[in-house]
Amino acid sequence: MEFAVYAVLGVVGGLVSVAFTKLLLGMRERFLRFPKKTVWFQPVVGGLLVGLIGWLVPQVLGVGYGYVGDALNGRMALKLMALLVVLKLLGACTSYASGNAGGIFGPSLFIGAMLGGTVGSVAHHLLPTYTATPGAYALVGMGAAFAGIVRAPTEVLPAQVTVGAALERVASSTFRAWPVTDRRGVIGVVSVARLERAWGEGAAGVRLADLVDARSFPHVHADQALDLVLERMGATDLELLPVVSRADMNKLEGVITLSDLLEAFGVPSAGRRSSSARDVTAR
Repeated sequence: MEFAVYAVLGVVGGLVSVAFTKLLLGMRERFLRFPKKTVWFQPVVGGLLVGLIGWLVPQVLGVGYGYVGDALNGRMALKLMALLVVLKLLGACTSYASGNAGGIFGPSLFIGAMLGGTVGSVAHHLLPTYTATPGAYALVGMGAAFAGIVRAPTEVLPAQVTVGAALERVASSTFRAWPVTDRRGVIGVVSVARLERAWGEGAAGVRLADLVDARSFPHVHADQALDLVLERMGATDLELLPVVSRADMNKLEGVITLSDLLEAFGVPSAGRRSSSARDVTAR
């Protein structure tokens, strides 16, 4: 019975994560559309709003690890935790989007802890015999919210799947390329164009391991500049590159997409879907 409650927490955590990322990116995009002469004033507006929230509910300010500890130890009231989920989400997104100092790591853990504590408190009140204390749910909520907000794990394709199976898997994906992994880690990257070409050539039953070169595949390192990443995307015509460790090329540390680069360079979102890496490099 308790597994069902954790499943509910997972779903709710996913929805809150989507709300966080959509609100943050949407607000940031809107701030970027304002005239350049208002850049100096944007952090003032964001700071005033966050300050107003903090004046009403001080617990929303700062990293909040102390309050996360209270939630883990079951020392926070249900209504306060539920309120902090909403206010922390709003405050963190406003601060980040308006150009003030901020990030997503601390807020994601804070929001997850409060969300888990809220769900856990309700579940423990209704089913005290079958459920753990709210602190256990707060811990799981931290993992759920963090994974959802940073979009982890990264979408990957196993090296052993066939071209046909891979096309079925990626049918609903928002990406146009994916890292290919086996027991060693990442061994290559394959695009939807490459999969469709292989399908058209009658290679639907070929494994992805046979499509990529595990000894030399497109990749970047976390300490490399974005212009180099863009150049490499243009050379390979890939809209996604795996970010790998310098000590172990098979160790996947993350991915960087063309959309990430466009956002970093301040390119408007309109037309992103129709732009390939080669097109952007040419510009």
